[in-house]
Amino acid sequence: MSLCMMSKRDMADLAVTAIEGGIGYWCDKIEYVQRDAHGEWQPMTEETLSAFDEPRYDDENFWEGDIRGVLLSTQYPEDADVIKRPLTASSIRKAFKYQPKHNKYSSKNWFPKLCKLLHKPGDYDCGDADTIVQIAVMDEVVYG
Repeated sequence: MSLCMMSKRDMADLAVTAIEGGIGYWCDKIEYVQRDAHGEWQPMTEETLSAFDEPRYDDENFWEGDIRGVLLSTQYPEDADVIKRPLTASSIRKAFKYQPKHNKYSSKNWFPKLCKLLHKPGDYDCGDADTIVQIAVMDEVVYG
């Protein structure tokens, strides 16, 4: 499986690992959103939400296309403005194309190795999922 070819199940597994463990120290709130006719993010209706299992981000059909997502909110540090960013199927795929700058804390190949681990359930942890989600929604690792 290439690094950019993620199944809906892979995305659901990544979302569960991140939301239920990895991003809790910076993400204050999650909301289910969908695009309206103008492409803007709106809260999902109860009717739409009822089509998916609980939690919705664990339902692989939730990650079909790019019309739904999970809006992640943070106000970290506490005196900063609230930042809201959507996690979507396309943002997750985009994260796998990320090419980090080399720094003293990472080996040259750390990110490709991490991406390969994500295709082997049980071989990555919530910190790895946090890294991918931060890159997916913020285009970089912001919260160390």
